[in-house]
Amino acid sequence: MTIAILAAQGLGIGLVNPFVIADRMIGGIAVRPFEPSVHFRALLRPPDGANSRLGADFTSEFFAVRNAFLVAD
Repeated sequence: MTIAILAAQGLGIGLVNPFVIADRMIGGIAVRPFEPSVHFRALLRPPDGANSRLGADFTSEFFAVRNAFLVAD
């Protein structure tokens, strides 16, 4: 979300996941589609070890929701 906030403050442009702007909570930005489409395929987390049960559940749910939105190329 930081990229969208910086753009809203006139400090540049950015390529963001559509979920960042879907709820329109960040005002003052112009949204343009980017071609070719970019598919996000990673979930970032700290490198230092095991997921907690909550972290594992979140990751599972995250990928389930993402997979529901995937469009075959």
